Amino acid sequence: MIWARYLKLFAKLGVTALVPLATARNAQIAYEGKFTLEVEAHWRGVTLPTGDYTFALLSKSPPYTLYIWGQGVGAIIKDATADQRVDSKLAQSNLVDSAVGYTVQTFEAPELGVVFSYLTPIQK
Repeated sequence: MIWARYLKLFAKLGVTALVPLATARNAQIAYEGKFTLEVEAHWRGVTLPTGDYTFALLSKSPPYTLYIWGQGVGAIIKDATADQRVDSKLAQSNLVDSAVGYTVQTFEAPELGVVFSYLTPIQK
């Protein structure tokens, strides 16, 4: 599969920014992109080491399932709460420092008009 090369994720102080790509060229993928984690992060029970990743969302409507792969890790992220609001113009993932390390708390997808929220362990 050919993935867009323009997308990056910048992690700073627990906040990770994504630049997304909504694709029309592949009808099976509703939303896709690439990102880089500069810190190890936990996301719905999966540990993602630092490095480059690719993500894909196959549907623009619930139930939402996010597929992530890279750095020898493949993950399927489900069971997010989706709010029909977006605070930023760029997609971003917000990390919190929790009892198990950095954990993804929200993932904003402005092209979809959705913010996905995930349960996180107790924060430090």
